[in-house]
Amino acid sequence: MLQDGLRACAVSAMLLGCTSSPGEQQMSAQSESTPAVAERSVLAKSVQDVVTARWHGFQSLAALPSNRSIVGVELIRTRQDETAAVFTIADHGVAHRYVVIGDAHGVPLALEHQRRAIAAFQVPMNALNPDGSADPAFVAIAHPPPEEPTRPGIATAAEDLLATVFDSESLALGRRTHPPLSLGSSPRLVTTHNGDSMPSVYPATLSDEVEQVMAARWEGFRSLARQLPNHATLAVELLRTRQDETLAVFTVVENGALIKYASRGDLNGRAASRDQAVLNQGVPSSVLVADDGSIDPSIVAVGHPPPLEPTRPGIVAVGEALLSVAFNADEEVDTSR
Repeated sequence: MLQDGLRACAVSAMLLGCTSSPGEQQMSAQSESTPAVAERSVLAKSVQDVVTARWHGFQSLAALPSNRSIVGVELIRTRQDETAAVFTIADHGVAHRYVVIGDAHGVPLALEHQRRAIAAFQVPMNALNPDGSADPAFVAIAHPPPEEPTRPGIATAAEDLLATVFDSESLALGRRTHPPLSLGSSPRLVTTHNGDSMPSVYPATLSDEVEQVMAARWEGFRSLARQLPNHATLAVELLRTRQDETLAVFTVVENGALIKYASRGDLNGRAASRDQAVLNQGVPSSVLVADDGSIDPSIVAVGHPPPLEPTRPGIVAVGEALLSVAFNADEEVDTSR
């Protein structure tokens, strides 16, 4: 078709003159580039809106009357071929965020390098990849900035979890190469409010933005899979839902294909008896945004595309182990280590 068009242009050039003036060419280029820039700007704003609303979802979960301190643990590979453990914990009804950055195999980096890596996720323009997809790591880390210093118990747990998921691709092999970690006993925490206030009004299109960002986030994983073809494990997200259940959401590459799996657990992370197929039916747009304007953080992870069924046995085994570790009945992060 392109060749036919070129031939037609050549014929027209002989008869009428097919070439455009430099000014016309410049105007045409501007008219083509402007929509692309506008679309990126709209998507970048949507990503930031969803990231903020998702954090408010974590805040809502943290405020629920519960003795459980772990709200979410997201283990994700970045486009710099580094890895991140993002901990969201509840302390006296307040959500707190901690992040540990590791190398490609999950080994924590020097603190200064971690700070630089985390700072890059606070820059709004980094919400999108060069190809226009949403950066999954940005969605997990960007807002709010994580607290410092990272509590010793969280740092220890992050080191073990990162190694479990990313060292030698143990997850892709369907086995754990590290022993289960223990999150220890009840901590003595100091409550600090981060001053982040809930917007009184969200745009009426927030549910549309959530759907847009979920799709763009999945394209971000596709982009990551193309950029880092030697890695099979891109992310493992361990999240508590508003129904006080737990989810393990895996994003992996199998035979060149990007695949999402999910495993459900009860409130303590034990394998749930309820039908796993419920996870594979997608998420109705009517439940994307809660009455308080927040988003259930688990929806962003599991909503688009729906997880593949059935889940691979090796994935199920690893998911059950990780869920039970992160969300067991004594799920307090030991800060003494």
